[in-house]
Amino acid sequence: HSIAMVLLVDRSGSMGTKLRNGRTKMSYAKTSALRTAQALDIGDRVGVVSFGDLERARAELPMTDATEEGSVRAGIEKLAFFNERTFLLKGMRLAHGMLGNEQAAVKHVVVISDGEFNVQQSLRREAFLMKSQGKITVSIISIIDERTDPGFKAKAKEIADDGGGMFIATDNVESVPVIVSAEVTRALRRVGRAPRVDGNGNQLPTEPPEQAPDEDPPEQPEPDQPKPDQPKP
Repeated sequence: HSIAMVLLVDRSGSMGTKLRNGRTKMSYAKTSALRTAQALDIGDRVGVVSFGDLERARAELPMTDATEEGSVRAGIEKLAFFNERTFLLKGMRLAHGMLGNEQAAVKHVVVISDGEFNVQQSLRREAFLMKSQGKITVSIISIIDERTDPGFKAKAKEIADDGGGMFIATDNVESVPVIVSAEVTRALRRVGRAPRVDGNGNQLPTEPPEQAPDEDPPEQPEPDQPKPDQPKP
């Protein structure tokens, strides 16, 4: 019933774009990675890979027990944006190799990218190999805007379809951690489990809620009083 997941995070310069609330897109990617680990449990494993320039993907967090909070946080903090482009293939291959050695029942990759990663590479083939040979599913979460090419969205969906996962496009960066948490929930449901935390990072109950006490039973009528002894004749 164990889960192994890798978050594949875009580290191109646009991930450092400041939003109205002062946060960056990368900060939401970090939150997503942390929520992923928090939703998993003992025996589950998590890793983080960043991708940017051609052939320059790297593992920020190697496969680690999800409950090793200190190690997980330290790896996630390594995520940063740079003046790089957006080549995904090397990152997918690195994630493929990391998950290939895992003995989990479910192995899943979630790509987080803003804008359009390079789709001229053999991404569909890699996604198909991950699913068919490694039993690894691939989902893609893309942060889009009005300038995003519809053709890119169609191709990204094809990659996710070949990887047995989902393509989700959103123009609301703040929703990314919740979307990633939903991906974790779907992965856990495949083995009949539920996450430890919800999409907002709130701890979920581990035991069923207490049942409300039954209503008081209706009052029973008092038994008839015994008749007094009759005098002897």
